[in-house]
Amino acid sequence: MNDDGLLHAVLAHWRILDVATAKALHHKGTVVLVTTASGDRLVLKDVGDETRAERLWSEYRLILHLDRSGVPVAVPHLAPDGRPFAEHAGKLYTLSPYLLPDAEEGPQDLKATDEHLGIAIAKLHAALATYPGVITSWTMDLTTRVFDDSIPVIRAHLPDEELGRFDRILGGIEHELRDALAGLPRRRIHGDCHTGNVVLHGTQVVGFVDLDHLPIGPAIYDICAALVDQVKWSVLDAAATSQWLAACDRVVVGYERVLPLSSREKEAIPCMMLAIQLLFAYWLFLHGNREWAEMNMQAFYWLHEHRSEISQRVSAATD
Repeated sequence: MNDDGLLHAVLAHWRILDVATAKALHHKGTVVLVTTASGDRLVLKDVGDETRAERLWSEYRLILHLDRSGVPVAVPHLAPDGRPFAEHAGKLYTLSPYLLPDAEEGPQDLKATDEHLGIAIAKLHAALATYPGVITSWTMDLTTRVFDDSIPVIRAHLPDEELGRFDRILGGIEHELRDALAGLPRRRIHGDCHTGNVVLHGTQVVGFVDLDHLPIGPAIYDICAALVDQVKWSVLDAAATSQWLAACDRVVVGYERVLPLSSREKEAIPCMMLAIQLLFAYWLFLHGNREWAEMNMQAFYWLHEHRSEISQRVSAATD
């Protein structure tokens, strides 16, 4: 949508003619933040061709349910013909409110943020569990994804001097990791709950985005994905990692204000974090992003070194 003519033509389907600014939010140019002359901020998204129509209707009905259940989501604007998307030149587009308010100034209270994060994830899970419609998606098989898919690819991309370290760590935790991932209670989850898909404003969660997969998997997958995404960017910063360790139990506290977690689920959290880092590294190596893959591997090593501390904090988590 780099073409201004195309942008204005698509927005005209919603009778928006007063565009002040337009800024791409995705490197492919498929997601654009539009600011109108009156100050409204909207997200215009290229969502594919006509074959996506039925899926978009299904997603719209689900998002309405989540919104009515108190989950912060961006409900797409209906086009004048009543559809939650518009068709233009063979492609479909959605228009939704931009969820992120102006940035707040001042230091972030990570403990409060994580507590609110846990509450928001649990409310999302609870709302998904009560949705009466059909959600077409998939079921996570983490053992297969980690051991059969991810680890062989990671080993093939690691330099020789690092491969020995990785194999030693993996040899020491493989049985524990397999046991932790097997047989966890499953429910409908977000499935990609990193900080790019959870919109924060200060300490509050103001939105969930990318709700187009929603697999069936362990509840702690979303909790752990959010936590590791916080720490992986700063594993070389001792002050930041110390702050993260002191706050990581707050996500569990917040989650359990809404939904309970079993002792087995809480015991599995350190291993789930390690598994998620392996999944991230695998995907990034596979797609040629070596720099970020190596960053995720450094986070994997750091989480392994501190898993006893994480376990202690999570097991002792109390409101």
